[in-house]
Amino acid sequence: MKLSEEEIEDFKLEIEELTDLLRNEWKDLNEVISKHFDLDQTLLCGYYEDENNGTEIGVLLIDRKKIVRFEFLNNNLKLTEVENAESIINEFPQVTIALNNY
Repeated sequence: MKLSEEEIEDFKLEIEELTDLLRNEWKDLNEVISKHFDLDQTLLCGYYEDENNGTEIGVLLIDRKKIVRFEFLNNNLKLTEVENAESIINEFPQVTIALNNY
């Protein structure tokens, strides 16, 4: 997938805003994720809420190399390590931007 410079800049801004929300405002998500990862070394690259059941779904980039997809519902966190960035790009194209720019 080839992105324009404008799309790349938009994704960078999104990553920065989501990461700031995770670190400073979303206390419930912050609390459970910080038990597993150092948030100072973690970027929140994508996030959405499932319209059907309210599950919070997102992808983290840990230490600029490890990609982890999460699902969070009712204070239960499910983490899935992503071995290949290509496998998650359709759902979270921001991962490529994070890997190449941070």
